Amino acid sequence: MRLDQYPDGGEWTVSEIDEFPEDNHRREVVEGSLILRPAQTPRHSSLVMHICGALDRTRPEAFDVVHGMQIRFAENTALVPDLVAVRADCKPMTTTFFDPEDVVLAVEVVDDRSRFLDRVLKPAIYAAAGIPHFWRVESAGAVVHAHRLDPDKAEYLRMSAIEARIRVRQPWEVDAPLATRI
Repeated sequence: MRLDQYPDGGEWTVSEIDEFPEDNHRREVVEGSLILRPAQTPRHSSLVMHICGALDRTRPEAFDVVHGMQIRFAENTALVPDLVAVRADCKPMTTTFFDPEDVVLAVEVVDDRSRFLDRVLKPAIYAAAGIPHFWRVESAGAVVHAHRLDPDKAEYLRMSAIEARIRVRQPWEVDAPLATRI
């Protein structure tokens, strides 16, 4: 499949985007609409690495922390959060995607090129799918906005917003500085 070939039926599927070659672009699909994301900036990548390290150092054995892994919501909807925490027993670590019920935390690092997706669209999809925790990290100032799901409303409630630090009690306790020098 090539990007200049429009899919049969007018909508992209997860299977079709999986056929694209690896080229440092993040491809996501929402209700059949393809979202092509540019390569990450060094600041974005650095924040993702620092958050991943803090989560990995503090995680209980019941969880794994991975970055850049697809969550498949339907055959025409799949997103790639910057980081996810998943149940360690959910899938073999050779998988290329997770189901929403595998994920306990989705993390998005917001930059100038991802504001609407990371602040509005992705949290709405994660909440509708029942992912219990969502963190939005604003790259400007390295502010961590931690949210937990209100399952009755299928929306996130903010638990905290802390600059240059991760300090949460759920899905497990984390208290770690967040580097902001880049």
